[in-house]
Amino acid sequence: MQVIEKNNSANEIDLEKCRKAKLISYIVRNKDLPYEAAHQKHNHEMKKRTTLLPGLMVLTMTAFLSGACSKELPRVVESPKYDFRNTTMLEIEKIEKTDTATIFSFKAFELMSNIRVSPESYLLANGEKYDLLSAEGITLGEWFRGDRNGEASFRLLFKPLPPKLKDVSFLEGESSEDFKFYNIDLTGERPEKTKVHGKMPAHIPELSTDSGLTRVEVDLGCSLKGLPPVNIRLLNSPLIPPRKKGNFSVEATFDDSGKAVLEFYQNGVYPSFFMFDNSGSGIIYLIGNDFYTYPGETVKITIDAGYRYLTEKRFALRPEEEALPFYPGYEGTYAALLDCMDYLSGSEGYNLIMDSRFASDFPDGASYVNLLSAIYQEYYDAISGDKTLPDFVKEYKQANLKGQAALAMMENQMVRMSAYNEAGKGFPDELSPLELRDEDYSWLGTIGLNDPKIVLSPYSSILLKPDLFKAVAPEGDGFVGALSTLGPLTARAHAGETLSAEELALFDKCEYPMFKKCLDRISFEAAEAKAKEDNLLDPADKADAHDAGGKVRSVPDVAPEKLLDAILERYKGKAVLVDFWATWCEPCKAAIKAIEPMKKTRFKDVSFVYITSATSPKEEWVNMVPGIPGDHYHLTEKQLAVIFKQLKTNAFPSYIVVGKDGSRSDTFIGYEGESMLKLLDAAL
Repeated sequence: MQVIEKNNSANEIDLEKCRKAKLISYIVRNKDLPYEAAHQKHNHEMKKRTTLLPGLMVLTMTAFLSGACSKELPRVVESPKYDFRNTTMLEIEKIEKTDTATIFSFKAFELMSNIRVSPESYLLANGEKYDLLSAEGITLGEWFRGDRNGEASFRLLFKPLPPKLKDVSFLEGESSEDFKFYNIDLTGERPEKTKVHGKMPAHIPELSTDSGLTRVEVDLGCSLKGLPPVNIRLLNSPLIPPRKKGNFSVEATFDDSGKAVLEFYQNGVYPSFFMFDNSGSGIIYLIGNDFYTYPGETVKITIDAGYRYLTEKRFALRPEEEALPFYPGYEGTYAALLDCMDYLSGSEGYNLIMDSRFASDFPDGASYVNLLSAIYQEYYDAISGDKTLPDFVKEYKQANLKGQAALAMMENQMVRMSAYNEAGKGFPDELSPLELRDEDYSWLGTIGLNDPKIVLSPYSSILLKPDLFKAVAPEGDGFVGALSTLGPLTARAHAGETLSAEELALFDKCEYPMFKKCLDRISFEAAEAKAKEDNLLDPADKADAHDAGGKVRSVPDVAPEKLLDAILERYKGKAVLVDFWATWCEPCKAAIKAIEPMKKTRFKDVSFVYITSATSPKEEWVNMVPGIPGDHYHLTEKQLAVIFKQLKTNAFPSYIVVGKDGSRSDTFIGYEGESMLKLLDAAL
């Protein structure tokens, strides 16, 4: 995964000892000669060989030394590194190799639900299996939950491994849901942390307010040849158009060399992050910190797929500032922002919203803002005077501090509760949000929030609200002012509304090009989505037939209260599974993938009906429809809200099963697997 610098001094060979070993070996082989004669003959032959065959002599000695004097692999490996795993719930604490067993000590974390470990688990190396012998701390094949903190420890004992083996994989089974760790290192070598992104610049580069197609080239730093498909997803929260639910995401599958490419159209700068998706099994976990990209650039990122940073923190092997980075390599305009993360931990983190002084009684909002203002200035000055921080990091911390101050204003109840917890005080019986007046909010306008650097705040997604817009940019000027004015207009355009000439003129006047380019992009994507939707229309709705996996069906022109009945009327006399889903809903997509293999076998006579709403952007929806065989309907938010009220649900995914006789099941909220599928069997 990372470049390993070996310590040559630790691997130096005692040449004199090896020479003596050669001499003793020669004398033993010539034991019929007297010692002195054997010694003399040995020296003569060595001199002769050195004179006549120096190259052969070097090769012979090298082979001998590598075989006879090589360093033995350790018998115990603490927190071994590995190339890839499919879960963050398990960590390998250590591996012990004995003559009778190979012992894996596991720790389990974040056990919010029960897990179990299969008795069929095994180790795999060079195509050979090493079976599981026994377990300690758990009962194999039975469900268990951790302690009150959701943690547990257990050991698995396998057949002994060959002493010279350098890596091995742990596999619980063949299913994509089974726990897996690939290419676990048995040498005990640990990569050293280095500053990945080179020299830190003097100042944060200007945060672009332009638009462009951004390309992210991802490298796991290891081979995936012979492994099941490994998928990665990039998610972000665009500033415009604001999404009501979920994140924008793009997906890719790594090739055998461990490389993947993701592309997305970017308006302005905002944070992104990665998730691993284990082949649609539902085993999904986050990777690393947020990172930033310049619109239209190509970024190259190496990912620590083993997530060793998390391992080191959990086992307290190293302090956080010394733990290995999430991203061992990063080439891009804002790459150095990741280095700032090393300065954000510990008491020097300057985290305003965790300050225990907010654990107080405030008679009114003004008194709270007065304290906030004083604490903010104290932290700001402390950052400015901190000689341990590079200027670049100071800028980043001060930009973060502004976001913290805005959060402390807009979510004052949450911040005060955190302060009580930080101070070790019990929560008061009543802790209501403080009511703030316009003049209280106006303080936010004095700390320089009307700047593109607001996107560096990790809280930007919850800060950009009318209260902040009004406080920071009451006249609609500046970057925040543009967000407050043009953001809602782009959202309306994205939902398919037509903007007036006066509203369109505002985009032409704006000094930030991303807003106008975003609007142009929305128009282009809407036209493209409409063309794709027309092409995917089912022959029942369109005269010319076509061959497509998923089919778009026209929405019946009836009142919302009668819409579900009108849709189901089209499938009279058939068994139907109605799946209410959304493009941004990860459990929805995982369930769709789980059912897919059964459509041509077990449920070949079932009609699959997929219903979503305008919360699923059409350009994303039409791109996904061909890969989901079945009939697809795209409703308005109002239409779906009425249907959800009828079905007594408000969640994705939700399902109903309709029998051939028209009978309907109760609503399934969430995918319930076999119990739901058995009901569908009965409906046939």
